[in-house]
Formats: sequence, C-alpha cells, structure tokens
Amino acid sequence: MRHLLRGTVASLAMIASFSVAVSADGTSGSWTSTKLRDTSGAQLQDADFRGRKVAVAWREPGGLWVRTSTDAGDSFAARELVAGKGRQAEADICRGALYVAYRENLAEGNLIAIATREVGGRGFVDLGVKFSRQRVSQPDVACAGERLFVGWLQRVGGRDRIMVKHTYTGAAFERGGSTDLGRASDYGVGPALAGVSDRAYLVSMQHTSGGFAPSIVLHRWSVGSGALAPVSYLGTKRISKAGSRPVIAAAGDTVAVAWQASNNGVKARVSHDRGATWGPSRRVDPVAGGIEDAAFSPRSIAVKGSRIVLAYALEGCSFAPPFECSSIEYFATTNDDFVTRKRTRLSKDADDLAAGFVKVSGEPTLAAALDKGSRIRFLRAD
Repeated sequence: MRHLLRGTVASLAMIASFSVAVSADGTSGSWTSTKLRDTSGAQLQDADFRGRKVAVAWREPGGLWVRTSTDAGDSFAARELVAGKGRQAEADICRGALYVAYRENLAEGNLIAIATREVGGRGFVDLGVKFSRQRVSQPDVACAGERLFVGWLQRVGGRDRIMVKHTYTGAAFERGGSTDLGRASDYGVGPALAGVSDRAYLVSMQHTSGGFAPSIVLHRWSVGSGALAPVSYLGTKRISKAGSRPVIAAAGDTVAVAWQASNNGVKARVSHDRGATWGPSRRVDPVAGGIEDAAFSPRSIAVKGSRIVLAYALEGCSFAPPFECSSIEYFATTNDDFVTRKRTRLSKDADDLAAGFVKVSGEPTLAAALDKGSRIRFLRAD
C-alpha cells in the first residue's frame, strides 16, 4: 500500500491558503491512543492493518524502524531496525508476514529493497529487488495471492519511468525481470499498489497520449492460485484524465481509488468487479464552511466489506504575516461508494497519517497511525 506524505503537496505546487478557520462537521469521536515513538526527527513512513495484526514503520536519525502488534494494537513489540539507511518505506501485511519496501542510497549506486519477517517475530530477511546506478525511488509493495509485487520510479533517459516486478511471497527477487509500465509524471510521485487473492493493482500518475497533464491510470494483473501459477497482465484503465497523488485499496471484488483533483479537491471512484468497470467520480471533501483556495490531499485509503475509509487533509499556507502553514486531518467513511459519507476530524497540524481497519471482538474497527511533531502514535476507535 502507499500513503502520501504531507510534503509532497509542495512539490506539486498546489498549496494555497486558508482564508477562514475551518471547523469539522463531525464529532472527533473517542480514540484509544498508544505512543509508539517520541524522538526528534521521527517521521512516519507507512502503516498496515490486517485483522488483528498491525505494523507501523517510521524513519529517524539512525535508520528505518518498525513496531508490530498481533492483538489489534492492545500491545506492541519493541521497535526493530529494518535498515540503517532506509527511507521512503511502505509496508504490507499478508498471510501473517510483514513486507517493507524501501529505498537506500549506497556509495556504488541506488537500491530498492524489500525486508520481511513474521508479524510479531524478530529478524528481517532481505529479498532484494533492484540495484541501479541510475536514480530509483518511491517504492511500494503489495501481495496478491502467493505473489509479491513491488513498484517504483526509475530514471531512464532523463525521465522517471514506472517499473514493477513480482516474485513468490517470501522468495528473493531474481536479477532482471522488471516491467516498464510507461512514463511517470514529472512530480516524483511513485506508484501505489494493492492486492487481493487473485488480482494485483497499481495506480499511478502517468502521461497518456493526447494529454498535457498527467492522468490517473490503473494497471491490473490476474494471479493464479498455487506457487507456480501464472501472472497475466490485464491492461490499463484511465481512472481520471487529470489528477495527482493517487491512493488505492482493495478487498474482495472491491477496489477504491482516491486522488487530488485539478481543483485541489479530493475525488474517488470505486469498482465492485475487480477493476473491470468503475462507478462515477465523486467529490469527497465538502466545499462549504468558508474555505477558499485551500488544498485537500489524500493520505491513505482502506476497504473492509462495504466500508471504505479515506484519510485526507486540508492544507495551506497563509499569504499574510506570519506566513504560517497549517493542516487539518480527517477521516471520510462511507458504505455507499461516497454517495454519502461521514467526515470526522482526527487531528490538526499532523505531519502524516495512515488509516485502516483492525478486528476488535470480531468486528472491523477504524485504526490509524499518526505522526505529529516528534511523536508516532497508534489510534483505534473506541
């Protein structure tokens, strides 16, 4: 899975301003909060939530770290180092195993790598992925059946290309075998991946024929059952002819994609037949409340049955003294593909946010990892 960092908005030149203070139109609710790390320089990278299992990864001076839980966040194991120089990390849990994709700059070149171990276990195993003397960046990882997919950006001929590779879950990646999916946008936003038992999905910002602005494009693969089952590429679908910063999630036959629209709002589309056909684009963020020229941006999305949760933020910088930047972080939850949705204000001026579901007393429950200041926290709805 991929969630998107607050700082990416600046690189897309979409930060505008707050003209009026904004209030949430829903209650904040009650949340159980667990502090995972409190140290200067800690930056949330990603989190994944799968049943009773949770993994939260962050970067701080000295390396890339992770903490995991096997009881839906009631308790967490001690932090463990993933990679001393790892950055741009994304995580995925499948079949009880944690996979962390990350980028590492080495003296002799650049590396995209995946480290894995059992959730609740100790000691990561390096599966490798790609070494290049050219720039590689922005990896993401997802499982589909017994296959492990990883996507990233790779500089080729002065342009970023979207690359993807797959192997059997738990197996090391072989040399070569990368597939070039086409030219990426010029904004440095990497691909986002999701997977279920027989499908893998990758969504990205890509330049398509006849368009100046990048489109939101979905790639799909069919994954057979069994360790030696074939993987078949099913082609592409343009989700939106313009947009940026896409996020994706899948569960069963449902696939949900959200992105930042060209008007700085957030839109989403949902498929219920594994990406073959799609419902209409729907605007998620409300426009009422005295908001002018502000940028809404998606952070992450998750699907559980008919429920979808989208974490997003309202961000901007004042054009008047003292020229301060601010943000408000929200959850939007829906049971009808965003025809209607409930908006919950979660935080203010957080640096990063990842959302999902955990299982508590047999029921799916909202959960999140939140980065605010020097503190990384796990949150679970009561």
